[in-house]
Amino acid sequence: MPRGTEWIRMVTLLRIMLVALLVFSLYQLATYWHNSMENRRALNDIQELYYQQQAVPPYKQDIVVDRTLYNAGSKPINKTDSADLEHSKQSQKLAQTERFAQLKEINEDIVGWIQIPDTEIDYPIVQGEDNEYYLKHTFEKIKNVSGAIFMDYRNDPELQDANTIVYGHHMKNGTMFKALQNYKDLDFFNKHRIIMYDTPTGHYEWEVFSVYVTSTEFYYIQPTFKTNEQYATFLNKIHSKSMHPSEITLVDQDRILTLSTCSYEFDNARLVIHARLL
Repeated sequence: MPRGTEWIRMVTLLRIMLVALLVFSLYQLATYWHNSMENRRALNDIQELYYQQQAVPPYKQDIVVDRTLYNAGSKPINKTDSADLEHSKQSQKLAQTERFAQLKEINEDIVGWIQIPDTEIDYPIVQGEDNEYYLKHTFEKIKNVSGAIFMDYRNDPELQDANTIVYGHHMKNGTMFKALQNYKDLDFFNKHRIIMYDTPTGHYEWEVFSVYVTSTEFYYIQPTFKTNEQYATFLNKIHSKSMHPSEITLVDQDRILTLSTCSYEFDNARLVIHARLL
């Protein structure tokens, strides 16, 4: 075989391989963005469903006039009727139960809802039988690279553990836990200290006290501790690892929330956010 012919065949084969690689790469990229957009659409639908039940008519606040304090120069004193206040609380509790009941019809694994004001983070939280399934499945249990926001399978969904751990992907389109990367900035950290967390039975607020990047070798995902001393040591360690100063003093009676997502400073890097229950 002439040498020139062999060279032409090699070049042709190389071109075919490069074209095939390009087509495959474009397909992978298109699939990724399609899945990301589908997940964003689904999340928008879920948020709309969740929040359409949130508006509860405000309870009636009557003005009660205290005659013993009333004179020509005074004004009626506002007093909240305790019965109305209790009615309001019951209405809010019922509305919250209804919100979660609707979401449970879509996925019975829902255990909560997390929101960080002024960020993209405003999502349902699910809990699977392991920590693998929801890495690649959405809230609607559809296979998708975006996954879902999920609680560690070992945790008590009623938030009774010392350390409640919640995971989410760092998606390039800004969804899931991408916004946690902003906590690396001190100004953002100072202005976004509160994390809001709802369950079917209650509303909780947590104050962020520690932000750091670590490897998976550091075991920050321990939900329970055998002794108060072990827990106190853990609290001191995660507090001292923070890249930002915090005035919060932790005690071994505190319950904490841990948010975990990928970071890219090095292989197997994780961005970790810790917050204390208020």
